[in-house]
Amino acid sequence: MSSRAITVTLLAVIALVSLMPVIAKASFTQNGVTVYSPPYQGYTYRTNQTVTLNISAPSYPNTLVTVNVYSPGDKLIFTNVYQTDSSGKLIAQLFTVPEATPQYVSAGWINGTYTITVLVGTSTGVDIQANLVVLPPPQLKVTSITLTVNSQIPYAINGTTYTGSRTFSFNAPVTVSFENPYVYQPGEVRYLVTAVNVNGQTVQGNSVTISASGTYTVSPVYVVQYNVSFPFPLKVNINDTNLTGSWFWVNQGQKITVYQQTVYVGQGVAYTVTPETIVVSSPGRVNISYEKAYQLNFSEPVNVTINGATEVGKSFWVPAGATVKVNSYLYPNSTVRIPVNVSPSSFQVNGPASVPVSYGKPEYLVAVPFNGVVYEAWVSEGSQPPSVIQVSDYERLALKSPIQVTSPILDASGYYVIQYRVDLNNNVTWMDRGSTLYLSAGSNPILAFFTPTYWQGNYTGPGGVELLVYGPINESSYTGLNVFNILLVILAVLVVILVILLLRKPRTQGVVTQGSYGTPTQPPTQVQAYPSSTEEQATTQPPAQAAQQPTAQPQTQVQAPPPPQPQAPQSAPLTIKEEKPGTLNHQGLATLYLSVNKPAIITRAILKSTNAQEAFNVPIQLNPGNNQVILQFGAVQNFLKFVRYDIEMTLVDPQTNAAHTVVVSAYGV
Repeated sequence: MSSRAITVTLLAVIALVSLMPVIAKASFTQNGVTVYSPPYQGYTYRTNQTVTLNISAPSYPNTLVTVNVYSPGDKLIFTNVYQTDSSGKLIAQLFTVPEATPQYVSAGWINGTYTITVLVGTSTGVDIQANLVVLPPPQLKVTSITLTVNSQIPYAINGTTYTGSRTFSFNAPVTVSFENPYVYQPGEVRYLVTAVNVNGQTVQGNSVTISASGTYTVSPVYVVQYNVSFPFPLKVNINDTNLTGSWFWVNQGQKITVYQQTVYVGQGVAYTVTPETIVVSSPGRVNISYEKAYQLNFSEPVNVTINGATEVGKSFWVPAGATVKVNSYLYPNSTVRIPVNVSPSSFQVNGPASVPVSYGKPEYLVAVPFNGVVYEAWVSEGSQPPSVIQVSDYERLALKSPIQVTSPILDASGYYVIQYRVDLNNNVTWMDRGSTLYLSAGSNPILAFFTPTYWQGNYTGPGGVELLVYGPINESSYTGLNVFNILLVILAVLVVILVILLLRKPRTQGVVTQGSYGTPTQPPTQVQAYPSSTEEQATTQPPAQAAQQPTAQPQTQVQAPPPPQPQAPQSAPLTIKEEKPGTLNHQGLATLYLSVNKPAIITRAILKSTNAQEAFNVPIQLNPGNNQVILQFGAVQNFLKFVRYDIEMTLVDPQTNAAHTVVVSAYGV
C-alpha cells in the first residue's frame, strides 16, 4: 500500500471516531420517549432559526403533549399543547428565535441555555437543553419621509389610526392603510377602497408601504356603495355576477338585473316577479313589480279559465284575487267530452285551496251534415241523439228510428229523414220528403156535392187531390157553392116531377078516349112519356092519333139532354215552356219565367257553370199558367255579364209522379 493511501485511510478513521459522539447524541430516549429534534442535547439555535420538536412515543398514540420553554433564568416564556398521531409520533414547530429588540428582551429572550420540558400525557416527561443566541437587529439607515394624507376615510400609519387630511414626518419605512370598507352611514352607505393613489400613481389594494425618503401625497381610491334591499330574497345579476338574497351592497350608479322568477314564500303561496333593470342611486328598499299567487289544487283534471286564459290540469298557480271559472266539460279530444261537477263553478281565489271534483257520464259528438252545413249535438253515453234537428222554420231532419250512442258519430245523416212544414188552415204538421198529402173535398160527400171544399196556397183548386211533399206547403181551405151541381139537381127534380105528371096525365086521357071512341086505354101512352126518338114514335102510333094527343108535344119539349158529369182529372202529359230568358247575378240569384199546363214541383236545379252548383231553396211548387221562379245558388265564380248560363231543372208531375228534366237559360246581369 502506498503512503498516500495509508494517509487517506487514517484520516477517514480519525474523522469517523470524532463523529461518533455527535451521532450518538443525534437522538436520545428518556422515559420511553425518543427525541430526534432538537438533534442532541445542547444544540445551538440562532436568531431567525426555528426550533422544531420531533419525538416518538409508541406507548402514547393520540395523546396530548404539553411543551414549556424556560429562559436561562427559569422564566416561562412559551407554552403550547400538541397531540401525537396514531403511532405516537409528534412533529411541531415550537418557535423562531427572535431578534434582540427591547420588546423581546423584556419578554425574556436572551442569550443562554433554554430548557424545553415535554410532558406526554400526565406523567411521562422529557427535558431538553438548547442554546439560543439572540442577536440584535441589523442597523438600518434612517430615511426621512414627509407624508401628506388626503382622505375622509379613517387610515392608519404604521398601526396608528388617524382621521382627516394631515401632513406627517416619519422615518422610513411608512405603511399607510385605509379602513376598508368604511361605513359612512350604518346599513345604508359605505366606501369601498379599491386602490391607493401615491403621487399620482395607483397602487391596488387599501394599503401602501413607502421606504424611500421624499415627499409623498397619499389618498384613497374608492367607490360609494349603497345598501339596497328587496321585500323577499331574489335572484339578481350585479356586475355580471348572479346572486341570491334580500339585500346587497351595490356601487353607486350600478345596475341590478332582476330576473323573471317565481319565489315560493310559504305553503301554497308564491310571488311572480316581473323582470326589470334597476339603476342604484340611493340606499333603501327597491320597489319591484310582482304578483302574489296562490296554489289551487283540484282532485281531478279540469279545464279552467283564469283571467281569460284557459288551462287544463289539476294544480294551478292563480294570481291573488283572480276569478277562476271551471268549465262544465273536459275535452279529451274534439269528439268526446266529460261533464265536470264542481261547486261553485266560478269563484275568486283569496288563498291556497283544494277543490273536490267529480265526473259525469261521457258525452259523444253526433254530427249530421246537410246541405253544406254540419249540425252537431253532444249526446250522453247510451242516450238517443236529437229526435229533431231544425234546419229552418220550414225544414227539419227527423230521427228515423231509435239508436243508442256509445261512441262519436261523425256522419249521422243516414239516421235522419228530411221533413217539411205542412200548414193546413194554421194546423202545422211535419211530413217526410216525397210523402203524399191528400187535400180533402169535404167530409160529407152529399154536402161536398153542393158546397165543395176549395184550397188556396201552394196548390189552388178544388179538393180531392193529392200533393207530393217536396217542400213546405201552406194551404187554406174555404167552402163554395157549386151552382152547376145545384142547378143540375134542381133540373133533375123538375124532370122527376114532370115525369110523375106525365105518368098521371095519360090515365085521364084514356078514360076520355074510351068514352068517345069506346076503345080501351092504349099502353103506348106510357111509352110516349120516355120516347127514345121521334122515329120510334112514328112507327108505334098512327099520325092521326099522334096529332090528337095533346100531351105528346109537351113531352117532347120536356126531354132535356142528360146533365153533364164531373170530368175525371186530366191525365195529359206535363209540358213546360220558358216564357222568356231569365237573369242571373253574381250572388247566384236566378229569376226564371216558366209556364206549365198543370201543377208541378221543381225538385232539383243545377247551375251548369264551371263548378256545378245546386240551388238551396228547392223544391218549389208550380201552378198551371205563368210562374216567376226564384232560385238561389251560391256565389258564381268568374262571373261574366251578358253571358248565357244554363240551368238544368227536374220537375215532378204530382198526378203521375213522373219526373221531367228541362234546361232553361239565364243571362248574367
